[in-house]
Amino acid sequence: MAPGASGPALLFSDASPEEGTDRAIVDLSGASDERLHACPLEDGHLALAPGLAPERGDQVAATAGGKPVWTLRDGKGGGTEVVMGRLPELQPGEALRDRLRAGRFFSLLPLVDFVRRLTDNGGWRAPDLRAQFMFDDPNLHWPSYGYIRYAELVERARAGGFHVAIAMIPLDAWFAHRRAVGLFRDNPAALSLLMHGVLHEGPELMRPLSPSMIRALIAQALRRVERFERQSGLGVARIMVAPHGFASEDWIRAQLELGLEAQFSDWPFPWRPDGPPADWTLAGWEGAQFVAGGFPILPRHGIFLSPEELVLRAYLDLPLVVYGHHGDVRDGYERLEAIAGLVNRFGPVKWRSADRIARSSFATRRDGGRLTVRLLSRCVDVEVPDGVARLCVDLPPVHGEGPALQLTVGGSRVPVQPSPEGTRSEGFPVTPGRVTVRLETAVPASTELSNPRPRVKPIARRLATELRDRVSAIVLR
Repeated sequence: MAPGASGPALLFSDASPEEGTDRAIVDLSGASDERLHACPLEDGHLALAPGLAPERGDQVAATAGGKPVWTLRDGKGGGTEVVMGRLPELQPGEALRDRLRAGRFFSLLPLVDFVRRLTDNGGWRAPDLRAQFMFDDPNLHWPSYGYIRYAELVERARAGGFHVAIAMIPLDAWFAHRRAVGLFRDNPAALSLLMHGVLHEGPELMRPLSPSMIRALIAQALRRVERFERQSGLGVARIMVAPHGFASEDWIRAQLELGLEAQFSDWPFPWRPDGPPADWTLAGWEGAQFVAGGFPILPRHGIFLSPEELVLRAYLDLPLVVYGHHGDVRDGYERLEAIAGLVNRFGPVKWRSADRIARSSFATRRDGGRLTVRLLSRCVDVEVPDGVARLCVDLPPVHGEGPALQLTVGGSRVPVQPSPEGTRSEGFPVTPGRVTVRLETAVPASTELSNPRPRVKPIARRLATELRDRVSAIVLR
C-alpha cells in the first residue's frame, strides 16, 4: 500500500528482494505480542543502513543495534508501519518457516504480525501455550537412570513449575522398581511416560521391512507397554518418539493403523531432515504436520539449540517440547530451570504430559451456533460452549497416502478423505460439554499379531547401553 492511502499499511524501506548481511540483536519489547518481549533475538540477515528516522509520536516496535527498525505511526483510517529491510522472497526448496527461525526471522516477522492483527488471525483461537521437557531412553528399573535422579527431578519440577516426560523404550518395560513407580504415580504433574521406538536399534523406524513385519513389531511394543501398565499401575502415552528422530512413511503409516495418537519429531517430515517435499511451503508452520495419509507429527526442540527458537515457536502457537538425554544434566538441572524460566515469561503456560499436549492440539473458530475445530492431532478433547449446536472439523493438508479414515465425534461417524489442500467435514450435532474428536482408521487394525522371532542382539545391546549409562554416572559422581 502506498504512503497516504487510507487504512492500515505496512511499508518496507527497501523493496529489493535481497536480504542484508548485518548481524545484530533485535529488541522486540515494543511489539504488540507480549511473547516477543521475553528476550532479545539475534538476526544475521539484516540491512540496518541507513536506518529509520521515527518522528515524534511514533511507536518503536523493534530496535536492532540500537537503531529503530520497525515503527508504527497512527493516522487517519489506520496506522502505518515501517520496517527497515526488504520484503522476503522464498527461494526454490525453501519453506516459509525457514524465514522465521532463530538467526533469520526479522524480514518476515513484521509481515506475519501485521496480517495477524489485520485479520484477527482469521477468527481462529489458537491452542493454549503448552510445554514439557522430554528425556529419551531412561527406564524405571531403578529410582535413577544415569545422571537423572527421579526424586530430585520431581523437586526441581515442583519448584520450577515444569513437567518432564520420559520416553521409555518398550523393550525396557519388563520391570519397574517399586520406588521409581511410586515417584511417577505420586507426581503426575511432574513426571509422565511415552514410547521411544520398539527395540532402539539405531534409527530403527527407517528399516525397510515389509508392512506386515513393521505392524508386528509395533504391535509387540504396544503389548509390552500394556503389560507394564498392568503391573505398575502407571500409564504410558500412546505417543511415539523415533530413535535418532527418523521414521519412514511405512513405519508412520503402521502407527496410524495401530492406533498411536502422534509422534514427536525434530522435523515435520521425519524421513527427510534435509527439507520438506517440493511445494510444501507451510512445513513446520502449524502445530502438527499430517503425513502418511493422516498421522500427526508434532515438533520438538533440542535442549542445546538456541533458546531464541522457543520464542518464535511460542509466537507461532507451537507446543514447546524441549528434549535431551540423561547426559545433558550431568552438571545439574540449571539448564532446565533457565529454559523453564524463559518459557514461563511467554505468558500463561500449561506444562503437560505428551498425551495431554496432543489432545489439546487444536484451534477453534465460532460462528454463532457452529464451532469449527482444526485438528492438529488425531484425538482431541474439545469443550463445547453454551449456545453451540453443531461442530465442524477441519483437517489440515495431509501428505502421502494411507488407509481409509473416518471422523468420530461423540457417537457419530463419517468417512473423511484427507487431501494436500485440507478437508472440512459436515457439521456434527453436539451439546455443551466435553466432546472427543477422533481421526480413526475406518477398519481398525488388530494388535493381536504374532510376536516377531526373538533376537539376542537388540536385548544384549540395550542391556550394555543401560549398564554404560548407569556406571558412567556413578564413576563421574
